[in-house]
Amino acid sequence: MDLRALRSLVAVAEEGTVTAGAARLGLGQPAVSRQLLQLERQLRVRLFDREGARMRLSAAGQQ
Repeated sequence: MDLRALRSLVAVAEEGTVTAGAARLGLGQPAVSRQLLQLERQLRVRLFDREGARMRLSAAGQQ
């Protein structure tokens, strides 16, 4: 598990969008999206419920 991906997870969860989370981390939106997708694949769970641009932690993401 990659610490950068976990930081992205927290930033997006707290900010509510990938764009805002990426800005907070000083990264590009595509990089953060890629990290989250990679983390979801690695864990084999959906971490976020996506509602348009809004991101809300799923039950698995909250755990």
